[in-house]
Amino acid sequence: MSRALLTIATMVFAACSVPIEGEQQEREAAAAASRSYATPFAERTLPQLRPDTPFGDWLAHAEASNGALEAKWHQWIAAIERVPQAATQDTQPMLGVEHTLDGGAALDRTGLMLMTDTMANFVAPGRLGDRGLAALANAKTAGAAFVSARLQLQADVAERWIALALQDREITLQHRLVAATEVLRASLSARAAAGLAAQREFIEVEAFGRRTSARLQRLDVERPALVAALLAVVGADTSAILDPRPALPEMAALRQEEQDAFDCALAHNPLLREAKTFHDAALTQLAADEWERIPQFSLRGLLMGDGSAMLQPALTLPFFRSHAIDALLRQRQSEVAAAAALLRQAERDAVAELAARERELMAVASEHELLQEEVAPLLESSVALARLQWAAGQGGLDAWLSATTAQIELDRELAQLQAKAAVARAHAQHALGEIAQAVRPGPTMAR
Repeated sequence: MSRALLTIATMVFAACSVPIEGEQQEREAAAAASRSYATPFAERTLPQLRPDTPFGDWLAHAEASNGALEAKWHQWIAAIERVPQAATQDTQPMLGVEHTLDGGAALDRTGLMLMTDTMANFVAPGRLGDRGLAALANAKTAGAAFVSARLQLQADVAERWIALALQDREITLQHRLVAATEVLRASLSARAAAGLAAQREFIEVEAFGRRTSARLQRLDVERPALVAALLAVVGADTSAILDPRPALPEMAALRQEEQDAFDCALAHNPLLREAKTFHDAALTQLAADEWERIPQFSLRGLLMGDGSAMLQPALTLPFFRSHAIDALLRQRQSEVAAAAALLRQAERDAVAELAARERELMAVASEHELLQEEVAPLLESSVALARLQWAAGQGGLDAWLSATTAQIELDRELAQLQAKAAVARAHAQHALGEIAQAVRPGPTMAR
């Protein structure tokens, strides 16, 4: 009877699995990363997009509808589900009947046979644990890839949002030039009535007005393409009539909390995090494959009708495959070395990128401050003086045109600096591993 119990206990052991520490935390992280993907796309409620919809809702819409990002999330989930498979015995109990056909009593010659699957052997608990850890490391790599893709999507949305906002600012500036041209025409009409306007001045104003109208027309024609690009990246229905009206964010200098985040940013860099998880996965896979040198065993048990029992264990002889096993381990060691090299390069690239983003933000903010506080007042005074001189008949038309154009060009340059700073901040936050807040100053970028 003790041998029969031993046989049954061995069969039960064939179905066991080893719990892997960290598996539940990875499942919770995946569930918290994006709850919308658990719902079929046709049943999801996406944020409503209107011309005045805030940027955060555009981001939410992009994340909920982007197919490539959703695929990354499902790949992460699939990788997590491989963990319990790797940590469970490959073999499984099998039940059969054995009967000896020699003409004797049926009960004495019939046995209940319990055995493991002939196509798989028992795996030692330590090996199951290492296999499960290797699968978990691969799941973490998939999770890091999802986070990196999400941050890149956020940066892409921010870029296109800012490009459209800059285009709208350019259109507004051109309308200012058109208005200035109309004022000049009215002034010229009054001067012509008094016999003070020359034909050359009429020609200059007409040429200026036509150039301004041509540029305005070009900007208007370009705008639908920028709208379509924004709608495409957020996954909105491009056939719907939607005219978003984004605004450029106010210029914000590098905040102290952002500076602090740059100082410790390598802990949050998504590409660096992905490289680290890839390296960890290679190491754990090497540890799991080293078990190939350890023999495995299978078991067959027979419980006869007369109460007798028989055990038939078998052991694998891995040294017959030592050449292939050595090659497998050398392959894993090369993969570990490759992952270490990629990690080293990722660290260097991350340092260089963060330094470049930091310097870019500081330089743009400094230039914007100088133009806004020192140059803008001078040009405003120049326009006012040229207008007064023109009205008093003491100055030429070209002086007024030149001063007005210079002032609007400065406004355009300031807008371009605002856009450049916003894009730089979006990419900096991507490098820092943060959700893009590029279009609106607000929460700190530091974790």
